[in-house]
Amino acid sequence: ADLKPYSFVLNNVRPLKPDLALCTFLEPPRRASFWALLSGADVRVGYGNRDETLWLIECLTVNRDEHEVERNLQAMRALGYEAETPDMAIETDPADDRWAAGFIESNKLSSPIVGMHPGGNPGKRQRRKRWPVERFIDAVKRLTQGGKGVVVFEGPDDVDEVAVIRDEVGESAVIAGGLNLGRVASLLKQ
Repeated sequence: ADLKPYSFVLNNVRPLKPDLALCTFLEPPRRASFWALLSGADVRVGYGNRDETLWLIECLTVNRDEHEVERNLQAMRALGYEAETPDMAIETDPADDRWAAGFIESNKLSSPIVGMHPGGNPGKRQRRKRWPVERFIDAVKRLTQGGKGVVVFEGPDDVDEVAVIRDEVGESAVIAGGLNLGRVASLLKQ
């Protein structure tokens, strides 16, 4: 096993004598609680049940349906801070909303509409986490056979993946490429 991360924590974090180790990520809880223990922090808070998080002082209940912001605020509340949940709605521009409605109408998309983005973070480490293009193709075929409209979002780093999808599914999916964030948000809102 690679011991570099452990020695880094022991040699660089532990000497700082942190007061708090806050584990806000969900998986795997046992490893997260162990990292917290190695830090030397007196207060160690994180998610999971007592069996999974042996080295935490306080275990928070995980609700996987909650947004990550809400889970982080729950952690802050457990530490005694007052934290109100912010309004996380995204306001869209009416001009972008009109454009999105026109896009849906001109492409004859019927409800329900499913949007998918085969790209994501193009970083070398993140590429391996992407869902294989073949699965997107299969998903498009199944969804359109089930009567759903499908929009495939294309960003500058996933042109090749979207081209493969387009070649395989033809016009059964609508490609939405070159959009600014406002138009993407308005399409998602629809």
